[in-house]
Amino acid sequence: MGKPTHLHSPRPYRDGHEETDRAIRAAPPRPDPDVAVDGLERLIASTSGAPHIDGRDDDMIVSGGENVYPLEVENLIGGHPHVDDVAVVGVPDFGQRLEAYGVLSDGASVDAGTIKDYVRAGLARCKVPGEGEFRAGLPRNATGKLLRSRLEAGALK
Repeated sequence: MGKPTHLHSPRPYRDGHEETDRAIRAAPPRPDPDVAVDGLERLIASTSGAPHIDGRDDDMIVSGGENVYPLEVENLIGGHPHVDDVAVVGVPDFGQRLEAYGVLSDGASVDAGTIKDYVRAGLARCKVPGEGEFRAGLPRNATGKLLRSRLEAGALK
């Protein structure tokens, strides 16, 4: 894996693309790609050299003194053949601990322990959710965005 960098996503000018293109070309090169310029996305170069989004800085969870980005854990769990949807959140517990919420595929029968073993085999120990729960669905807004705050609030009860 490469070093993380932050994406700079310039907002387009209101009057057209020409002004935006001129501003981007006129911007000085960034001397250090590991410095956040603008935006919250973390861009990582994989071992093949292809960049991918690793997560957002504001989603970071500090678990066991390590920085964990839920997207990495969600991508792994979401790749399990019996999981249709997943969300990982941080909840307070001597810092934070990870909790995973998933939606199983129709007819699938998997327990949380199996998913924890699956994550343990693919990621570092600090990235293994301490708790897990399967639900009929995950809370989303009208545009389909995951409402993490509802999961986090439910975990505190």
